[in-house]
Amino acid sequence: MCGRYTIHDPRRCIAEFSILEKQPALEPRYNVAPSQGVWAVRIVPPRSERRLDLLRWGLLAPGRRQPGGIVMARAESITKRSAFASSFRTRRCLLLADGFYEWRRAGRQSFPYHIKRADGAPFAMAAVWEPAPPNDDPLSLDSCAVITRPARPPVDALHDRMPAVLSPGHYDAWLDPTFADTDALTKMLLHDPGFEWVTIPVSARVNSPAYDDADCLAAVAESEHHGEQFELWPRG
Repeated sequence: MCGRYTIHDPRRCIAEFSILEKQPALEPRYNVAPSQGVWAVRIVPPRSERRLDLLRWGLLAPGRRQPGGIVMARAESITKRSAFASSFRTRRCLLLADGFYEWRRAGRQSFPYHIKRADGAPFAMAAVWEPAPPNDDPLSLDSCAVITRPARPPVDALHDRMPAVLSPGHYDAWLDPTFADTDALTKMLLHDPGFEWVTIPVSARVNSPAYDDADCLAAVAESEHHGEQFELWPRG
């Protein structure tokens, strides 16, 4: 699913991938939610260098409008969905992260977990983007959607989906807007990068997008794990 993620050590996220010549000072994020600004690495023609841009999480496909935009796209069907056809061919990006949240459902309650690499290293989530509509506010942001894939262990014990995390060797082709081999791109999304994941039960504080602080990452014992209604979108 991946309705939230973290970039609590943004300097390491940028430095780890060596994808930018200049490293901007970014604020740590502990509970990134849909409709908010997210930092994405992309290449925008006619320039050929990678750049770090602030996009809006919630893709607004041309001619198709829904509240908040499209937050996620499935890797298995992205080439068949008209909403993503153009962006998948030429407008792909990477969202830098060092963790994401998933919720285990039990009846009507949802129990949050923070998922991260066992070695604590950052990773890159595959995404696609669309330019802001020309008639909108000139200060409006381009929009994006995270791509998901079938969950791998141990995430599959919580949910059947997880973000499509790319192997470092695929970054160049994924970001290249001239690389149009959709079969190869789909294989990248479904490829296992070989990372070991750990799942950590965390406080229900993360359920609300209103909270974005280090307490969202505080681990709790399974015996003290409390569930409540999960809010995807920020209120107001």
